[in-house]
Amino acid sequence: MDIDDSQDHCTGEVRLARLRKRRDFLSVAKGVKVVRPSLVLQCGHAIASTDEPELAHFGFTATKKLGHAPCRNRVRRRLKAAVRDLGPTLSEPGRSYVLIGRYATATIAYDRILEDLTIALKRAHHHTVEMARSGAARGLGDHG
Repeated sequence: MDIDDSQDHCTGEVRLARLRKRRDFLSVAKGVKVVRPSLVLQCGHAIASTDEPELAHFGFTATKKLGHAPCRNRVRRRLKAAVRDLGPTLSEPGRSYVLIGRYATATIAYDRILEDLTIALKRAHHHTVEMARSGAARGLGDHG
């Protein structure tokens, strides 16, 4: 597994796993979407193909619009590093996330990626709670 999957029971950190199958990515795409300058976060409920509800699953995407393979690889590496740094403390067990790289992800300061990921995860979690209460489905943009 590329992402550190250790769990610290004292700090309440969540174990992380990778999304690898297309159907899992498509399933997450139906959930909440949060757009930030350096990334897009899609958040959904646990994927059906796993029997480990204590894990948070992450997938990473960088489209060909971003450039050639080295640029796309850099974008994915930076997103993976941000998830390694923040995922265990900010993600929720039983949720699946897909991070989509944007053009700025390759060049923006790493601290800004961490800030954007923090804001996106908090908004996605807040929005999924609101959706559960109201039964409504809508995405969140970069509005504040």
